[in-house]
Amino acid sequence: MNVKYCSTGVDQVLADYFECRDLLLEALAHGDGRVNEALLVAGLVRGDYQLWRTPNSAGVTQVISNPFNKTLFVFLSAGDLDEVIYACANDVEQWANAQGCTAMMLSGRKGWERALRPLGYAFSSTNLIKQIAS
Repeated sequence: MNVKYCSTGVDQVLADYFECRDLLLEALAHGDGRVNEALLVAGLVRGDYQLWRTPNSAGVTQVISNPFNKTLFVFLSAGDLDEVIYACANDVEQWANAQGCTAMMLSGRKGWERALRPLGYAFSSTNLIKQIAS
C-alpha cells in the first residue's frame, strides 16, 4: 500500500486536501469541535499539520514538542480502517522517528484503543470535555 505524505508546496497540499476533503470533513463531524475546516486547512498550508493519504483513507498529524520530547499527535483520520491502521502505521511511525519524535499519540473514539492495541498502542488517559456557553 502506498502511503503519500502530502508536503510538497501549498498548491500540492491543497490539491491533495481537496481530493480527500469529504473523508476529512466526515471525521471532523465526529470530533470534539477543537478543529474546524478553516483551522485544518490553515494548519496544512502553514506546515503545522501533516496530511497523509492512501487510496481510500486520509489522516492528519501534528508534531508536538516540549523541552523533554517530541510526539507525533494523530488527531484526524478517516476512511478504510485497514489502510489507516496497517498501511499508514508503519510509514507514519518511520517518518515521526526521522523527525526526532519519541512517541506517537492519538485522540479518538473508544474503538481506536482496541483497534491499535496489536500495534503496541496502550491506553494513557481520558479526555473529558464539557461544552459551556460563552
